[in-house]
Amino acid sequence: MGYESYNLVLLGLDDIDLFQVKTSLIEMGYVTCGNNSFEKILQCGIIEILFDKKTISIRTAKANDVDIIDKIIEDICLLKDVISFDVFDCQQGSEISQKCFDKIKKCFNVAHSDFKELFPAVGPPIRCCDVFKVSTLRQRRK
Repeated sequence: MGYESYNLVLLGLDDIDLFQVKTSLIEMGYVTCGNNSFEKILQCGIIEILFDKKTISIRTAKANDVDIIDKIIEDICLLKDVISFDVFDCQQGSEISQKCFDKIKKCFNVAHSDFKELFPAVGPPIRCCDVFKVSTLRQRRK
């Protein structure tokens, strides 16, 4: 994904039980979208989770409401009870400790504001892959 998404990557997952993680995600309200992806649809936005070899990516469209980041942080904390991992914020390009989740909130809020200035017609809930489709359709209708 590119400019439209805010990405966090969970690292250090060498010896995890994927079945246990996937079961936990389902218990947290996620639904499967294929073998290696889950999503949670909320009024404030959509959280997407992708499994890729030894990492788990969590992403949301920057067009989603700013409250979505609190939901993502809640889910990360719940996953921390199940498995051990480190969090890498792709937007900031740095690893984030659980004590510094406020950094993620601030960074997402800035990214959200910047994105909404460029694409004000796109709003929540929306998947990352649909952001530019919706923006283009709404621009054509004007």
